[in-house]
This record gives sequence, C-alpha cells and structure tokens, in this order.
Amino acid sequence: MLERFAELRWQVVDLNAFTLRLPAEVRFSGALVKCLPTDELAKNLLGRGIPTVRLGRLPNPDDHRMPAVITDHTAVGRMAAEHFAQRGFKHLAAVGSDPLGDLRQLYESFQKRAEELGCQCHLLKLKEKEIKSKVTADRNFHDVQKQYMHEWWRTLPRPLGLLAGNDMAAHRYCQWALQANLRVPEDIAVLGLGNTALTCEGAVIPLSSVDTNESAILDTAIETLRRLIAGERLAQTTIPIAPRSVITRRSTDVLAASNPHVVKALRFMWDHIRDNLSVDQITQHVDVSRRTLEVGFQRNIGRGINAEYQRRRMEKGRDLLLQTDWSVSQIADFLGFTELKYFSKAFRDAYGTSPMRYRLGTLHTR
Repeated sequence: MLERFAELRWQVVDLNAFTLRLPAEVRFSGALVKCLPTDELAKNLLGRGIPTVRLGRLPNPDDHRMPAVITDHTAVGRMAAEHFAQRGFKHLAAVGSDPLGDLRQLYESFQKRAEELGCQCHLLKLKEKEIKSKVTADRNFHDVQKQYMHEWWRTLPRPLGLLAGNDMAAHRYCQWALQANLRVPEDIAVLGLGNTALTCEGAVIPLSSVDTNESAILDTAIETLRRLIAGERLAQTTIPIAPRSVITRRSTDVLAASNPHVVKALRFMWDHIRDNLSVDQITQHVDVSRRTLEVGFQRNIGRGINAEYQRRRMEKGRDLLLQTDWSVSQIADFLGFTELKYFSKAFRDAYGTSPMRYRLGTLHTR
C-alpha cells in the first residue's frame, strides 16, 4: 500500500491522529475511510469538499456522495456453497440474526446457490434480544448461543457444511462442535469468512476461509480516489470486489462420501497430493477393481478418480500461490509435476488463467 502511495507521490496522513474535527491548517487532497457517510468524520470531509472513498462491507444509499469499494457478498455466498458442493455435501447451513441484518445478501446468495447445486440449506436465525434475556451471572452471551447451536445441530442431518459470518465465529463453532462430541470436519465442516491469518491458523482446528481479496479492495479504492482527485466522474459509485478463493485448511478438508471405498481413496489421494499418483495406484491401495471405484466416485461426488485427484492438486496449487511467496516453479515441483508447462496448463484449464496472473489477482479486482 505504501509503495502505491509513493508511486502516486501522495503524502499520507493518518486521520486517527486527529479527533473528529480536522485541523483547518492541513489541506487534504483526498481521504480513504472506513466510516459511513453519516458519521461525523465523513460529513466533515465531504463538507470541506474533500474527495473521499469508503472501504466498506455493504452498499449505502449515500454512496453517490461518497463512493464505496465493498466486498461482493453475493459472490462470497456462491463461492461458499460451491466449496461445500464440490466436496459432496448435500446439507449446508448458516447462522444469522433475526432479522438477518447486514449479512442478508450473503445468506440469501448462499442458500440460492446451494439449492441450484441440489443441496438443502438450513438457516438458524438467532434472536439477540431473546439470547440476552437468558444471560445470567453464570452464563454469558456466547454460552447461551452455544446452547441454541447444540440444540439446532441435533435436528440437522450429517455431514453438514456450515458457513460462518466471520473467522472468529467459525472458530467458536468449531469449539462448540467438539464440545458436543461432533467431529470437525467429518460431522460438521466449518467455513470462515475473511481469511484472517492469525485466527485461521491459530484456531483449535485450522480454519478454511473465504479470501475476500482485501488487497484488491484497497487497490481499487486507491485508484478510485485517484480518479476523484483528478476530477473524473464515476459511472459506478458502489464497487463490489469479488472474493479471491476459498483457502482450504483442516476445518473443511474432507469429502462427504458415503461409500467407504471412496472415502479411503480420497484420504489416500489427499495425503499423497505430491506423489503424482496413477489411478491404478489408488485402486490398488483401496483393494477394489478400477471399475468399482470409478462408479463409486461418479455416484458419490460426480467426478472420476483422476478428475478428483487433479482438482485437489490444482486447489492446493492455488492455495500455495495465495499463501506463500514460492515461485510457480517451486509450487509445480512441490505438487509432483515433472515440468512447469504441465502444471501451468493444468492450472489454466482449472481456473482460466495462468498461475502468475491468478496470484496477481488480475481477474479479481472488479
């Protein structure tokens, strides 16, 4: 971010250094903020005619006055449903408030895409006032919420794919599931939102999470502010940014297959993602005929043995592109590709672009 500011020859001033009242002696060319247009800071900036761009989560009726770059929650919901469906889950779930409030768009998109994919979506609407009324000296808000969750989980079929509204909530749900003697991810697979590294990696079970592409949000906000400062008129004042991908960790690292041969094969494949396995090696490990295993794969997850193995290898390659600074060549070598060109072709077939372009996010900024 600072490098981008330097390229634009912008001097950066942290507005947190001031109170809500901006110093009259400082002349600002523009501002990036996280507050709503109705907040005092925003009104102060707009009142002084300072071009201002909001980094936010949701659209606002005043975005025509203060353009906003936001997370595309519709795309997040679709991506989350597809992540679970690809793993064979038929029952998906999400937790929201009643009314759904800020995350309505996310939940509705998640539910719609789940149903399009042939999945049933379950939604728990927690009434905050009701939960608060049951808080006591011995039971805090989260203790009561956990009780509601345990009762709800008992009514739902398993395995279940559960979407949380943020990574911290996902962390809590994993803990609560374990306390209810449920296995994560085998009984309940939990997906977070935000891909906050410390929370996801430090969770009791490392959390899979939707990477909301914060770098693209910031880059787009900076470019939008530059255009405003230059006096350009914007055709679009609410700019949604699509998520980058789901970063897969242990909390969803499972496939919901009922066939024990398929389950055994999948675990063998995933544990040997670097070994460039052949279909014959996989069937030999499971000790069934190739035909039997192929039929099992098609019936359980809708893909053949090799197609699933390659899908998982590309998924791992994508995650390494986003989470490490390894070169594309190092990633290809890690995944057992004998030549870089074979990895690049397989990646392009899977994601529609080259590994390097994917890493740079050129397809995810708008």
